[in-house]
Amino acid sequence: MALFGVSEYLKLGSDGRVILPETLRAHAGITDHVSFVRQGYKFQMWNPDRFAEYRAEALKRALEVLLGAPQPGLVSPSGSAG
Repeated sequence: MALFGVSEYLKLGSDGRVILPETLRAHAGITDHVSFVRQGYKFQMWNPDRFAEYRAEALKRALEVLLGAPQPGLVSPSGSAG
């Protein structure tokens, strides 16, 4: 409840689109573009640049868990050797 207990009423525009409250846009750093990220039965909305950074780091951590310690010469999602 402490983390997910905050709720917002979403408004719909005249064309049926959801209008995000400023508080949510500011929290997520969303301006004029948004990435919708599927999370199984739900989704998250991210600032596209922040999501790209988060995803690259998450992939790096996942590979380290699967492969053990960081691997020399492992190519990162950005294309550079790690």
